[in-house]
Amino acid sequence: PLIGHAEASAAASGDLRSPFSAGLSPEPVFIELDGYNVGDWVNVWSVSRNRWIRAQVIKVEEDVVTVSYKSPDGPKEKCLPSDHEFLKRAAPNESGPDDTWLVMGRYTMHMDDEDIMGEGSSSICRRGTDNATGRPLAIKVYKATPDFVDCQNDVLQEDAQEDWEAVTMQKYMRQISVLLDLMQPLKKPAEKTLWCEQLQAIPVESLFMQLVDYSKDADGHPSVDADDGLLYVVTELA
Repeated sequence: PLIGHAEASAAASGDLRSPFSAGLSPEPVFIELDGYNVGDWVNVWSVSRNRWIRAQVIKVEEDVVTVSYKSPDGPKEKCLPSDHEFLKRAAPNESGPDDTWLVMGRYTMHMDDEDIMGEGSSSICRRGTDNATGRPLAIKVYKATPDFVDCQNDVLQEDAQEDWEAVTMQKYMRQISVLLDLMQPLKKPAEKTLWCEQLQAIPVESLFMQLVDYSKDADGHPSVDADDGLLYVVTELA
């Protein structure tokens, strides 16, 4: 979260809801003016994502500003004091959303709505590009928080979040294991009816979608990305 965890409940009916994209704003130029208005574009610093993210003001109430933005794992809302150091007004040339997100220091995840290739309860798959080669790819990101949890009890919400993170990591580890197995040469099974000699000459990359990369820890084991704390799976386009 940007600050705290439960502030998102501040958005009430009647607030502006504008779908837009967000991503990395490496060195935003800040313009200091008095007050914020609904519809203003701002930059917010995300501690968990370790970067500035473009956001739009959707509600202003006394000294509290509610902003909406898109993270790779889905749309988010946060409330911040209007004078907080993590909230800065965007420059005039930043009057629109960021449309890309840098993944693992090498890949560009495209954040427009039309770049979503699929979405489930636990992950989103978007179109991506390998910045080193220009190769189009698919980038899957696991959701850091569940869409369906709406609990006012902080203890229950914390428990639900811990359960979600454990289950999500289990899914992620299982997917990486399966995709790595599918990159291995086919082996003749003990059951002869499940094999024919033609399979011996078929390259596995012509049969299965191939894994290109995934987020890892310092030892190379599957883990959250060190830059933004999210779980990524990068594959060739199916």
